[in-house]
Amino acid sequence: MFGGVGLSWETTFFAVIDDDTVFFKVDAETRPAFEQAGSGPFDPFKNGKPMRGYYELPPEILEDREQLAVWRATAVAVSRRAPSPKRRAPSAEPRVPKK
Repeated sequence: MFGGVGLSWETTFFAVIDDDTVFFKVDAETRPAFEQAGSGPFDPFKNGKPMRGYYELPPEILEDREQLAVWRATAVAVSRRAPSPKRRAPSAEPRVPKK
C-alpha cells in the first residue's frame, strides 16, 4: 500500500491525496479534461505503472471553490457509475482454525 489519504463524499470514494497532490477519479469521458489541463495519472509507487483511474487535479482548480465543487461532483459521479471491483471466489477448502 502507499501512504496516501482517500477522500469520500457521503459513502463514495472519489479521490486520493499523496505527496501533497490531489488525484480525482476519472473515466474515459472525464480523462480528456485532465489531460488537456496537463495532468497525469496517479503513480503511487513511482515505478512507471500508474493507476489510470485517478488523475492529478489541476492546481488552478484547487484555488477556485466553484470549479472545485464541479470537478468534485464529476469525480463522485464517475466513482458511482464505475463497476464494483470483482471479489475473489471463496476457496474450495473451508478454513479450519489452527490449534
